[in-house]
Amino acid sequence: MASLIHEFNNPLTAISGFAQLAARTDDTARIHNMIQTIRDECTACSKLLERIENAYVLPPTKLREINVRQILEQSSALGTTLPIDAGIYVEFSLDPELAFVYGDQTLTLRAIQCAMRNAAFAITEVEIPQITLSSRCEDANIGVIGISDNGPGIPPELIEQVFEPTYTTHKSGRGFGLGLPTIRQCMAMQNGEVVLINDASGGLTVELRFPPGAVGY
Repeated sequence: MASLIHEFNNPLTAISGFAQLAARTDDTARIHNMIQTIRDECTACSKLLERIENAYVLPPTKLREINVRQILEQSSALGTTLPIDAGIYVEFSLDPELAFVYGDQTLTLRAIQCAMRNAAFAITEVEIPQITLSSRCEDANIGVIGISDNGPGIPPELIEQVFEPTYTTHKSGRGFGLGLPTIRQCMAMQNGEVVLINDASGGLTVELRFPPGAVGY
């Protein structure tokens, strides 16, 4: 919650400060500049609210076949808008036997994008930042979509805590702690689940696991 409050306090402080300064000056040019700054900070607040809405206001579930390759390629394309410019390399490791999973296209896409956003924040200090999008089919016909990074991973004692809304392991200004709770909610609405796995070689994998039988070849 502290991170979320901090993100709102920054633009609100600027808005309040420039509004007071504008009221004390007769310099038209300065007033115009201050008004523009206030508008910019209002836009920042609006974007913060949009992200919170995206996390908590989810669309009704519409279950259908989801083309695994297609949705991962779409997510990779959308990944060019990740919130950092770190030259992230995105690679694929797809199971050719898993053609589709049965779920909600919008919720699955949102879950993948949240996981990619978290991964991007986790690898800001890695020399060669990399995200891997993968798929596989487990026994009992459980379809799994994975989003992996080569960052530091999450301490085992925090694995459950990171699912609490507004809790974040990222630095201030990098996320509100809404990503993983959103992913869990997106998967629960499809009768699936999300599992976090610290890779032995380093990094974290977010597994989106679809219910047994909800796969196609």
